[in-house]
Amino acid sequence: MTRVPLSALSASDARLPKGARRLLRLLALHPPQEIEAATAAALLGEPPATAEHHLATLTAAHLIERTAHGGFRLHALVHAYAEERICIDEPATRIRQALGRLLEHGRSRDAAVPLETRTLRTLRLPVPRQHAETDEASPLLQQLHAGRVLAA
Repeated sequence: MTRVPLSALSASDARLPKGARRLLRLLALHPPQEIEAATAAALLGEPPATAEHHLATLTAAHLIERTAHGGFRLHALVHAYAEERICIDEPATRIRQALGRLLEHGRSRDAAVPLETRTLRTLRLPVPRQHAETDEASPLLQQLHAGRVLAA
């Protein structure tokens, strides 16, 4: 990231209310593709109306954009910024809880959420794959629920 966009993102981020800031960071756990308000609510562990409010705040701050299909998308630079900030601002237990809610949400919609293990800053996490493939993710899911995947 270059210095100018980083400082602009940081300044926009600093003006956000606490809930919208937290959602921005949690969106880093989702692949940089379209996300629905219900999925954002699952990440937050909050009602859909709360997620919609935070998504509207992020849209007004030009940190995410609304798509033609009614979803939301982060620009790749904003996604990278959120990935950087999540490991600084969110405790590992909250990250793991958000990932668990995301996986449960995918299962409740009969949508398998394939995982891959990635390192975000110094945390090794199971995160949804960038491009979904039909793949059995149960070993990673079991490790996630057992709390054995996070390593600093």
